[in-house]
Amino acid sequence: TNRGGSGSVVIDKNTANERFAFVKFDDIENAFTDNTAVTVVSAGMTVLINSEGQGVRVYKAHEAFAESTTYTTIGTRLNGGITANNTVGYPASAMSVPTVVLDANSFTGESLFELDASTVQEWINNPSVNHGMVFIPDHASDGLQFRSSERNPSTERPILTIAYTE
Repeated sequence: TNRGGSGSVVIDKNTANERFAFVKFDDIENAFTDNTAVTVVSAGMTVLINSEGQGVRVYKAHEAFAESTTYTTIGTRLNGGITANNTVGYPASAMSVPTVVLDANSFTGESLFELDASTVQEWINNPSVNHGMVFIPDHASDGLQFRSSERNPSTERPILTIAYTE
């Protein structure tokens, strides 16, 4: 189901209603005077978890998606797909260690997780490869949810933080 206009990003892994999420920060290359002169030192993403759950894995998206993207429209292109029994066919994570980057068991509130600096560097230097991230539930019966870019107030929306030299 397309939930692109929702105020929350829901990632869940129950067999009746499995949910994955696609998140992208558009036009980050335009935040710099000269995006070719930027060297990313570190990067992170802050989210506001509004419904606790268990782990979520984050993978670099290798293909573009749109607000209307659903598992039905893109799932077969996730290199074998992703199923409720934790079979992940998507390429290895381009995000930080640990692979389970959002483990929100009994936790709500602001959470910061590290992103792979070289991936963010690539997004800045070559915007055509910035397809964002795929969030995949990591627990047999529970996921989590965090506020989306559609959320008001804007202070609850995801934030991309980049430390860099220029």
